Amino acid sequence: MKTVGDLLDLSFEVKVVRGEGAGSEVVRFGELVTGPMVVSVYMRNHTGSCDKQNDGLGAELEAIKEAGFAVVAVSRDTGASHQRSARRRESRIRW
Repeated sequence: MKTVGDLLDLSFEVKVVRGEGAGSEVVRFGELVTGPMVVSVYMRNHTGSCDKQNDGLGAELEAIKEAGFAVVAVSRDTGASHQRSARRRESRIRW
């Protein structure tokens, strides 16, 4: 179990989609961490609980940014699935 102050190994690779229409790229997770960050881990797009989690973060995104944090959402879904999900969410709330 990790405790406050433990260093994390962030050298693992992840596929990243950086915006609508963008292709996926492979980066080390540590490259995404440029400062204080909220990491939202969810299991699958288009499920009730995960949609609520993402909608809640989206609704508070400006406050999170103003507090000095970036937000990264992580799941096992494909890049294309994330983009479809983002379009659905954007029709409900504005990120």
